[in-house]
Amino acid sequence: MIRDIIVNLTPRADFDPACAYAISLAEAFNANITGVSFAYDPPWPPSVLEAAVVDIYRTVKDNYKKDAQQALSRFEDAARRSQLSAQSVLLETSLVGSVETFTRLARTYDLSVVKQPEPDRDDTAQDMLEAALFETGRPTLIVPYIQKEAFSTKRVLCCWDGSRAAARAMGDALPILQKAGSVKVLTIATGKFDERDVKGADLATHLARHKL
Repeated sequence: MIRDIIVNLTPRADFDPACAYAISLAEAFNANITGVSFAYDPPWPPSVLEAAVVDIYRTVKDNYKKDAQQALSRFEDAARRSQLSAQSVLLETSLVGSVETFTRLARTYDLSVVKQPEPDRDDTAQDMLEAALFETGRPTLIVPYIQKEAFSTKRVLCCWDGSRAAARAMGDALPILQKAGSVKVLTIATGKFDERDVKGADLATHLARHKL
């Protein structure tokens, strides 16, 4: 069961699809949700700057913090409207440090929610996504940057190739699949199928035993 969700909030965005989707997901599961917003340090340390540039550094840093606070305020307002159990966290760190920090935090949650990187934008979104997938050891849900609709389980498509990674993903997704109106399993014949692999029909039988 999904009871504890963490979402990485996007600063400098009028609409954050990951935030909105995570809120709707928490509503569906009556789960606790934590929103994390990062105030980045400028990429140049003040120790190497001349005095005349220090003010610029401070201004940039203050702007990053303001952006992070605004993202957190939007999250708090949405959680309050939904009457969810929620926590908000603002952390000041470097771009690299934000990825490492989120990875550590996500290890103690049932599910982390991150946004798909938007082309030519989102300085850390790709790194954050990869770290959430491969470094947390916990399930990750990736929200498309064009996502507008709320969480829905009317129809779910499961892609299956019989691999260890697919089996782990299917097991992690069971709480969501159990809420689905319908679940379909998709396998693609590539000519490389090993008869020792678990076939799609076998997976369908397994899911049916979970009342899916």
